[in-house]
Amino acid sequence: QPSRDELRAVLGPCLAEPRVAKIVHDAKAADVLLGRYGLALAGVVSDTMLEAYLADPEADNDLGAVAQRTLARVVPAHVLEKPKPRLPAHGLDETDVARVAPVEIARARATFDAGRALDVELDAGALTPLFRDVELPLSRVLADMERAGVEDRKSTRLNSSHLVISYAVFCLKKK
Repeated sequence: QPSRDELRAVLGPCLAEPRVAKIVHDAKAADVLLGRYGLALAGVVSDTMLEAYLADPEADNDLGAVAQRTLARVVPAHVLEKPKPRLPAHGLDETDVARVAPVEIARARATFDAGRALDVELDAGALTPLFRDVELPLSRVLADMERAGVEDRKSTRLNSSHLVISYAVFCLKKK
């Protein structure tokens, strides 16, 4: 299993490259979590959570609900792993990649597919400029605020190892 330094070396350039377009679900949370591991996130062109909110502000906007609504697809939940005894936090080094990867691949695929579907939906409703010019840049500002100490507790729910695996799948597919 690769170390954090090895993952940073492999994923860091892809994640930080603005010319590599990225479709994510909850860009702000991804930006904050990756930053905690010394990784930058640039080139986000689609955030399915924000797009789903603009398309239907009353609907649930977690990835499972968005995939069900836009793709009629059931997306598996993250594989939750228990921390090893006496360790304060569960890290990437303790993640069973063989068990987690298939779930995260399915979630990454659903994010990509939902992003495409939501792009069409926003275009049809003339909401693309609002997403592109207001909502997406604002998510970056909110991530910067959180890094500066204004905390959104919802962002910390995602296990960082799942996020890294999802981005690894995306970056490897781009090569």
